[in-house]
Amino acid sequence: MGKIGRGILAVILGFVTFFVVVMIGGHVSHLIFPLPAGFDHHDPEAVKALPLGALVALLVVWALAAFAGAWVAARLAPGGKLAFGLSIGLIGLLAAVAIMLMIPHPVWMWVVAVVEFLFAAYLGARLATRNATRPAGKV
Repeated sequence: MGKIGRGILAVILGFVTFFVVVMIGGHVSHLIFPLPAGFDHHDPEAVKALPLGALVALLVVWALAAFAGAWVAARLAPGGKLAFGLSIGLIGLLAAVAIMLMIPHPVWMWVVAVVEFLFAAYLGARLATRNATRPAGKV
């Protein structure tokens, strides 16, 4: 497989990893913080009434997803590993912005989301790069 194909595969698998982590994390989050009966996602007052833990859990899930997706993309990328990892963070951030536009979220979540997506993706990509460049047998 050529560099372009490998790069495309890295982004696709990084995004799939991101998506799977969000789905699993969202499911676990809903088990811990079930939504009230008749909850209306489009009602800003209903979203404001959610427990702080539910909103924080969402941010944690997003950060873990960005980290894991960036790690996979950077690990598989043929070159420019940091850029591939950050691309997953950017894609995730764009998805989160779309969600926050459709479902009203508190302003503080917007600020945290922008920082956390890029920071978590950076950390995931750096970890993948660090591990990939380490000589075999060195810990």
